[in-house]
Amino acid sequence: MAFVIDAGLHLGAAVLADSVGGAVLPPEDSMVALAVAVGTWMLLSFMHRTVVQSIYHVTLGKWLLGLCVIRPADGRWPTFGALVWCWVLGFVAFLFQNTPTEGKDGFPLVVRRRDVHQ
Repeated sequence: MAFVIDAGLHLGAAVLADSVGGAVLPPEDSMVALAVAVGTWMLLSFMHRTVVQSIYHVTLGKWLLGLCVIRPADGRWPTFGALVWCWVLGFVAFLFQNTPTEGKDGFPLVVRRRDVHQ
């Protein structure tokens, strides 16, 4: 459910960017509006899933559901570099319709925040 909330946030921003681009740009520049929408989605997704998670250990969806991310190896918070690597691998997996597995290959685990001992 947290993923659905986060994906909805990223997609909503892309749709808004496309709508604004479509209203501002002439019709012959519709590909530019689409490129801006895709760029907005990628930028927001990257910032939300790397920068925000490296600071707060959650995305909006995880926060709303009381979840957080930890490193599977030792239960500590993932580093910014690890989150960037996971975002890149997740993006590639998305392009090839392959779902990465939580806790494997260095992907962080999503756990209940109340279960994390700091």
